[in-house]
Amino acid sequence: MTPIVVGRGLACRRGAHTVLRGVDLSVGAGQCLALCGANGSGRTTLLEVLSTLRAPGAGTLEINGIDAVRSPRRARVHVALASADVTRGDGLTVREYLRIVHDARGGAGAAPALEVAGALERARLRGEVPVDQLSRGQLAQLALTTALMVRPPLVLLDDPFASLDPEARTRFIDWIVRSEEHTSELQSLAYLVCRL
Repeated sequence: MTPIVVGRGLACRRGAHTVLRGVDLSVGAGQCLALCGANGSGRTTLLEVLSTLRAPGAGTLEINGIDAVRSPRRARVHVALASADVTRGDGLTVREYLRIVHDARGGAGAAPALEVAGALERARLRGEVPVDQLSRGQLAQLALTTALMVRPPLVLLDDPFASLDPEARTRFIDWIVRSEEHTSELQSLAYLVCRL
């Protein structure tokens, strides 16, 4: 099985503190890897490095065959990070936000991007609501919807269910794992889940 993401000797600092040191990982299509650890152990930092939002201080990173350290923009289209902390609306409605992401990223995934209307219905999000007015739980739902809608080869989930109510949690777990229509997609995707 060809790995979708391979990291070797990844290291990262935040200020004077070394957050990651010598991290090795390899995740192939159809695999799911959960990261566990205490608060401050570097889980979110690792996901930021893997999503190319933060450059590693050392080590190598390959995403879908692309050197993500040398070419982060080329690698970035093969990754989606679902994190409520990085979702900003800047005056857009939920529908506008999803449309922009769909149009920008729809062609890069392992499968054709789910249409915005279908994603809104599946997530049970209201498209006319401004993103900046969403609650933390709704932002988490939007982040998950965005990542699952574009269907990139690598999906990174940072604390994906912490802010979700039980109904939303069940809905997104079904979308990610149990839905029959996505069974074939799971064979071509890799999930890295932080803090289940």
